[in-house]
Amino acid sequence: MFSKASIKKSTKELANGSTNDDHRKALEYLRDLRSKHFLENLNTFYNELSELKLSISGRLKRFDTIIRKVQRSSSDVNTMGDLIGYRIVTHSFDEQEKVSKIISDLYKINPRNYTSQANGYRAIHFIVDLGEIENGIKNLFEIQIRTYYQHIWATWSESYGERIKEIYKSKNLSASLLNTKTWLDNFTQIIKKYEDKNKSKLQTNIVNINQEYGFYIICFDINKNDLLSISEKLSDFNLVKDNYYTLEKISKDNEEIVLLMATSEEHLRETHPRYFSLDARPDIPNEIYPH
Repeated sequence: MFSKASIKKSTKELANGSTNDDHRKALEYLRDLRSKHFLENLNTFYNELSELKLSISGRLKRFDTIIRKVQRSSSDVNTMGDLIGYRIVTHSFDEQEKVSKIISDLYKINPRNYTSQANGYRAIHFIVDLGEIENGIKNLFEIQIRTYYQHIWATWSESYGERIKEIYKSKNLSASLLNTKTWLDNFTQIIKKYEDKNKSKLQTNIVNINQEYGFYIICFDINKNDLLSISEKLSDFNLVKDNYYTLEKISKDNEEIVLLMATSEEHLRETHPRYFSLDARPDIPNEIYPH
């Protein structure tokens, strides 16, 4: 058992370059406690949204991503709300707002609403706090709500890798990064303009999910933007998680190991198209194509 203080200290050591296995175990202990409620959390809000036939998935935040976030912000990993995350993709902008209200009423919290932004990322986020699990550690998790078109924008931005963090934080961009930012911001404005005028119009026919949730491990080559492998659908989360931790430890620098929760591979292709699209970039519909 690790205390909050020891978890915070160990994670900062890892962020400073430590390879001490005890430090890694402390961070894995925090992820373990949060992930015990992985499926339970989803079921709670899924039951409130089931009539809308939405596309809902979940993921564990990757070990290396946690470390990079601490390096960037020096934040306390214990207060990170997105170690466990869920993604809801809606058919339309109106439906996004409807889902947001349901989530807000269910958990009695206000959203972080980024949909009014004319540049960069647009979505609605919730950080849910369901109280202490044990040893002062809370059951925190994030819910992202995106329209299908906002989801396409986010997937394209992710295809640029870690550079995307620099684009929206640095004031001294290279010519190449400035061109990328200009293109992404133009894309944002086109989508926002479309959604402002077509709030109720369906953007996609989301897969009608009628199967039970399971777990998948994906291995993705971040240099080539190529899917290297995907596991079969697995139901024993503890076994999947142990395999995932092992693969994380032995993975190569170019490999991104991801643990996702979905109902089928078809469902995953919808919620995480980056792993299944050419160059990690899904097709852009004509009505929002940035010219």
